[in-house]
Parts: sequence; C-alpha cells; structure tokens
Amino acid sequence: MKKKSISATAIVAIILVIIVIAAFAGYYYYSTSTTKKTSSPKTVKIAVLLPYVVNDYGWDQDMYQAIAKIASVYGINYTVDANLGYSTSAVESALEYYASHGYNIVVAWTVGWQQEILTVAPNYPNVWFVGADLTNFTNPSTGQPEKNVLSIAIDLRYGAYEAGVLAAFLTKTGIIGYQAGYSYPQEVEIGYAFLAGAHLVNNSIKLVYDFPGTWADVEKGYIGAKSLIAAGADVILFRGDGQTLGGEQACASAGVYAIGDMMDQSPLNPNYIVASNTFNDTLVLQDILLRYMNNSLSQWADQNVDLGPSVNTLVLGPAAYKLLTSQQLNYLQEIIEGVDNGTISVPLVDQLPPSGSA
Repeated sequence: MKKKSISATAIVAIILVIIVIAAFAGYYYYSTSTTKKTSSPKTVKIAVLLPYVVNDYGWDQDMYQAIAKIASVYGINYTVDANLGYSTSAVESALEYYASHGYNIVVAWTVGWQQEILTVAPNYPNVWFVGADLTNFTNPSTGQPEKNVLSIAIDLRYGAYEAGVLAAFLTKTGIIGYQAGYSYPQEVEIGYAFLAGAHLVNNSIKLVYDFPGTWADVEKGYIGAKSLIAAGADVILFRGDGQTLGGEQACASAGVYAIGDMMDQSPLNPNYIVASNTFNDTLVLQDILLRYMNNSLSQWADQNVDLGPSVNTLVLGPAAYKLLTSQQLNYLQEIIEGVDNGTISVPLVDQLPPSGSA
C-alpha cells in the first residue's frame, strides 16, 4: 500500500503557522518582561547629614544607628555625612551635593540648619528636605512656603516630665538641675516639664539650670554641671551632645546622678547615669520613609511635625532599679504609661522660674 506524501503547499502552511505562533510568543514575552521592569519600584536613597560625630552616644549616634536599622529592613540605599558643624557654606555644599546626586530624601538633622535648608531646597523641588525643629518654611525669594521641606519636632517634654518624677524620688537636697546647650524655647519647655514632673512628688523641689551656649563643647558642659552641683543639685537632666558628655562626667566625679539624652546612655556610667530621656529616631525615619513610598509625605510639607510621646520616653538604667523602692517604681511606671497613652497631659510652657526657685 502506498503512503500518502505531504504536499509542498501543506508544508508551507505549517511553517507559516509556526512563524505566527513564534511571533506572538515573542511579542508576549517581550511585552510582559519590559512591563515588569518599568513597573518595579526604584530603590529609595536617603542622605543623613549630622553636625557632630557618629559615636557621641547621643543625638548623632542615635540617628546614625537608626538609618542603618531602617536600611536593613526596607532595603534602601543611604549615606551618612557626619561632623559637618555649623559652617553655612559646608552645610549648603553637602545639601546641594546629595540633592543633585539622585537622593530622594535629605535629612539635615540638627536644629541650626534652617537657613541652609531654605536656601538649597527651592533648587530641587523633587527632593524632600527634612529638618529638626524648623520654625520657618518660607522661600526667601518668593515669600511662599516650600512644599518639599518638612521638620520633625524634637519634643522631649514627655520623657522630661517622667524624669522629674524620678529625680524627685532620688534628690536628697530638694534641688534638681537641668542643662541644655541653648535656651531655645523647645529646651526651656523641657526644663519646665522636668520641674513639673518633680512637683507631682514634692511641690517644694527647686530647679537650677544652665545653658552654656554649645551643643558640642565637653569642657563647657563639665563646667556648667559643676556650677549646678555647687548650687545644690544632686540629680541633673541633660539635653545636648558633647556638652552632655562633659556634664555627665562632672556628675560622676561629684557623686551625683545624671539623666542622659536622646538614647540610653547608662552604659557610659551605670552607677551615676540613672536614666535617659530617649527619642526614637528609628520610628521617625520609618514614618518618613513609608509616607514617601505611599506618596503621602506632602501631608507633612511646611510643618514642624510633633509625633508626641510615641517617640519620646524615659528609659531607666540599672541603677534606678536598685535605688527606687518597689512602690516608687510602680508609681513611676504608672506615670510613664499615662503619658504614653495620653491620659496624663504634660505642660507646654516656654518660660522657667528663676534658677533656684520651685
């Protein structure tokens, strides 16, 4: 029996079908693969600019560690540029550099860089500039608020109020001390909250205070703290960078108690740094990043955003647990919880009584 052969026409038809199928398949692969590439999110780049060294065990180190934590969780790219000081030209150059090199967010993390931010930000409308405790968001050229600038309020009143309760339990002289780098309204508010917390326990407690005019000078912090100790203070709350480290050294040498600033500083001297008024930089950065990724950061534009007690609380060192009675610890914990959940209101007052008065 003869086998039927396939005609040339049929072969041509089969080849054409194969070509058409291959073409559709190739088009589908190309279109889906390119669509996937173009829709994938770009990696966020954040630059963090700091005024002081990253191992100050305070303001700068806390932010340095925070950006590293955020990067490890969210896979962002980041750069830290530290020890910039307060030279306007150096700060503006750094802001310009990162804004012009593809960074989406530039965190200028200190109170004193407001002028520099407002000078550079108008030139980079697609870059977000984040400051700390800014009081002005107006473009000096246009007179209009800058919509790519925001600020985080460094509101440390909540932990200071809690620290006041602790200090009232610890003081033997009835005099507590407060030292901050400058007498800015925000720093004065912290001192008032500290005294108000102490008055919860003993309304006759007096406050002495010192503003040495520096954030970083260790020696001035030491000398200023010595003056508070000479005035009778035996528990001192600090607010600053290197100046705080000097003040804490003075406390240790005199055998009085210190309350640290920004991060848990008790490991520096567990016997005398009894607690720290901490600020959660990690939570701040997370909020900023998530809002940027969700295109909702504009809701914070031209504002000094106060995140409340969610980012500020008192952290006790090991010495506090030895020095306080169980009843005192329980009371202090009730105050901390009440401040955190909003059932206890912390006063907002930017004027202190005369130094040495209740």
